[in-house]
Amino acid sequence: SAAAGVLIALLGTLGGMIALYDLAREDLGEDGALRAVFYLLIFPSAFFLAQVYTEGLFIGLAFGCLALLRRQKLLYAALLAALATLTRSVGVLLIVPLAFAWLNASDWKQFRLTPALIGRGVLVLAPLIAYGLWWLALGHQFTLVEENYFGRALFNLESFSRGVTFAFEQFIAGENRQMRVYYGMEFAAVALAVVTSLFTLRRYPGLSLFGLLAIVISVTSGAPQSLIRYMLPIPAIYLALGRWGRAQVFDRAWTFLSLLVF
Repeated sequence: SAAAGVLIALLGTLGGMIALYDLAREDLGEDGALRAVFYLLIFPSAFFLAQVYTEGLFIGLAFGCLALLRRQKLLYAALLAALATLTRSVGVLLIVPLAFAWLNASDWKQFRLTPALIGRGVLVLAPLIAYGLWWLALGHQFTLVEENYFGRALFNLESFSRGVTFAFEQFIAGENRQMRVYYGMEFAAVALAVVTSLFTLRRYPGLSLFGLLAIVISVTSGAPQSLIRYMLPIPAIYLALGRWGRAQVFDRAWTFLSLLVF
């Protein structure tokens, strides 16, 4: 079962690499797209992509959904979005890029409520429908495990506030140097995800809004722990880095830093 889990994670990662390359190639060219994929693989928490965690499979499904939306393949994108939601509940946020794609593909100047338009609108709701079905079947059990074993919950602001206060105290004045480095990495990963999502917002609005909402959900779910892992599936990180990596100095510096922290 462990070998099967690793294989699934690696196949999902491979799919995510191909999808990210496809997403980036139009704007960044061949070299930029390859850089974006390379930066994904050397991201400091990318070792989770080769373990029995949800990140590898989720990246494959979520990035695949986004790549298909760029190609205006709404049906297949909606299917991958639903599967991504069953992989990680934050996948329900893929409804945002799906809605953007639907709105952009519709001719609102000659608006007519046709069966085709309604059908595409239903496809947009695919991740929400998948989330609802999952919640009816497993939501209660999931909540028990999430809250009692991991201290996580949707908008768990009380735990978030306490955790951030403690983390800042340790980062600024703590005597445990390993803990200071750890929290520094956590804060840096979130800052990078936010900055890159804002940087790509104009060029990739649906994709970037998905990332920003995923950041908010992840960060406010509890104490600041494993945030560098939760930032791993934010696609804007690699698209922005792939663009900035055109400068050789940045490319070498980021590669060195990523591998060192990795």
